[in-house]
Amino acid sequence: MHLTDVEASATELQALFDIEEDFTSTRKIARAGLATAADVQRALYPLIPIQNLLKMHGTKQDLDIGQRFHDWPAGALRALLGNGTAEDVVELLVEAE
Repeated sequence: MHLTDVEASATELQALFDIEEDFTSTRKIARAGLATAADVQRALYPLIPIQNLLKMHGTKQDLDIGQRFHDWPAGALRALLGNGTAEDVVELLVEAE
């Protein structure tokens, strides 16, 4: 891993790109011009688990999801919004086919 706050020239940027695109042996991350914590976080995205930045709470959440999944069977939607497991939801969706 190579991270730096120094801005890279066009030639250096190409070299960094070539390093990252070399998939032999290990995963490589090489970035320049990282000035903020957000820049570093974006550079490390390949190593960070996917995060859901959207947080919804309460009945508005249920209403929003219900509207988005209006074509789902009612039982599958209830399982999704309730205490159903992912397997429960999938089973109900398959049964409805």
